[in-house]
Amino acid sequence: MATFKFALGEFVKDCITGFSGVVVVQSAYMTGCLRYGVQGQKLKDGIPTEWVYFDEDQLVSLKKNINHKIKKPAGPPRMEAPRR
Repeated sequence: MATFKFALGEFVKDCITGFSGVVVVQSAYMTGCLRYGVQGQKLKDGIPTEWVYFDEDQLVSLKKNINHKIKKPAGPPRMEAPRR
């Protein structure tokens, strides 16, 4: 299993383009390539821009993470399967 260098919710910056944003996707390929989907914080016409994907080696951490603000995980509540 792949070990990701950057956590979901971490602020990162691309060394080549200067694009910065928050990691929203982590992808591990069979070939061993680790890529991250990064969403910028700026809006275009009031709408968030599309995610941009970068190789792990292109990114540097900005030492901030938005995960500390999230009180509890999202998603449906855990329920036991009905018993017959």
